[in-house]
Amino acid sequence: MLDVTRHKHRGNRNSEAAFEEGKQRFAKHYPDVVSFLFTFESGTSKAIAAYYGIPLNALSGRLTELKAKGIIYDTGVREDGCGVLKLTDNAYNRMRSIKFLEGLDAAVEDVLKGIK
Repeated sequence: MLDVTRHKHRGNRNSEAAFEEGKQRFAKHYPDVVSFLFTFESGTSKAIAAYYGIPLNALSGRLTELKAKGIIYDTGVREDGCGVLKLTDNAYNRMRSIKFLEGLDAAVEDVLKGIK
């Protein structure tokens, strides 16, 4: 997982320690985001947060991390004050082929492999 605030805290040991401690807690929302965007084809941060009952502030950093990893992207369209997000073609196609054979959970796991 990439610490998207690493430049902001400039190597502060307390910030780095807090990030390390929170990694697993943060990563639990990755499957939610990927499943939502695969199922509904697109969505906003507000829609994803509302659907899963996740506070928006807990989700926004995960979206930035998934963008940095090339799994999702902002389409440039705005809806409800938010950017509309989609899975990248690569992530969507991988999920589609795996879901057909093994189910949605396996597809989500494959797309997120190596980023937790």
